Amino acid sequence: MKVLVLLALFCFVVKTNVQGQDLQEFLIEGYFKNLSNKKIYLGNKGQGYGNGFKLQYFDSTFSIDGHYSFKGKVNEVNYYSIETEEHKGWCTFLLENSKIKVVGNADSVWRALVIGSREDSLRKVLNKLTRELTDSLNSSGDSASKALGRGDTLLSRNFSSLNQYYAKKIALEKYRFTINHPSSVVSLFQISDISTRLGKDTGKFAFNTLSLEVRSHSAATNIRYKIFDLDSNVQINKVAPKFKQRDNKSRLVTLESYKGKYVLIDFWASWCSPCRAENPNLITAYTKYKKSNFSILGISLDVDKAKWLHAIKEDKLPWKQVSDLKGSNNEVALLFGVQSIPMNFLIDPNGIIISKNLRGKELEKVLSNIFGVK
Repeated sequence: MKVLVLLALFCFVVKTNVQGQDLQEFLIEGYFKNLSNKKIYLGNKGQGYGNGFKLQYFDSTFSIDGHYSFKGKVNEVNYYSIETEEHKGWCTFLLENSKIKVVGNADSVWRALVIGSREDSLRKVLNKLTRELTDSLNSSGDSASKALGRGDTLLSRNFSSLNQYYAKKIALEKYRFTINHPSSVVSLFQISDISTRLGKDTGKFAFNTLSLEVRSHSAATNIRYKIFDLDSNVQINKVAPKFKQRDNKSRLVTLESYKGKYVLIDFWASWCSPCRAENPNLITAYTKYKKSNFSILGISLDVDKAKWLHAIKEDKLPWKQVSDLKGSNNEVALLFGVQSIPMNFLIDPNGIIISKNLRGKELEKVLSNIFGVK
């Protein structure tokens, strides 16, 4: 059996507690009644059976008298599904690094009971809160369609209005859940609906209440773009906001001190694995272009000074580093509207933001075009 390893695009830290211990991998132990010696698949992001949707399989195994298991590691919590080779539907749940049991009947896999995933338990809590409203939503939607099919447009509009009412009520329940569970990935997956039904300002508020770890989930990228980037004040071709912060030697550093240079403002943290993985690319760019009027300024979202200093030394970062050690509440990060890390902004000699979120080859391409170096 192969080990499942998924790499997150953004830094996301999930600590799952099972019987008081933090596990570094998941173990799924399952049993399906009426299933003997059949192939079982573990796939990603199954949203339901039919509609032409097909699971993207990551692992497979064979059941023995209905019993099966999967073992591996995920770097962030996300939706996964289990399906049998008979393809009679699948059981979808939130997979995290913990010991999980999936028990059900092979003839109704989608009804299987999932135990052991904290995040999936929270998903069930939310589903229970919205179940009656969801049933009413579906009922009003069906009634509207039937009325329209009969040519009764007035009744159809009435049912459609009722459908929108229930949709808004569901979004309100999701909003309350999100406010009460800021450290849950389940909350992140509700933001789009909250923003759509209750307004973008409400969606922004709900998103900002989420923990930095949750806001750094890969799924947050599209959500953040829709509700923030389109109308953010920190935009390309606009003047970068001025700031000052102390470096790792307690010296005050200002953005204005970089006037006349191209500077990459890099937001990172010692605990952020994707940030640390990107540092070699930054070192390459810095070494190549530092004599061409280019520099980097690191801004850490750490809270532990010792860990911050150790990471600077361990990664051999030669450029200036600043931090107020306030974590996700770093004043410069808030000023730039940073919702996840790694994140960076490239500023020209006149203080204008000319690009952002540059990594690897993309950073090299932009700098090469600026300085004409191949």
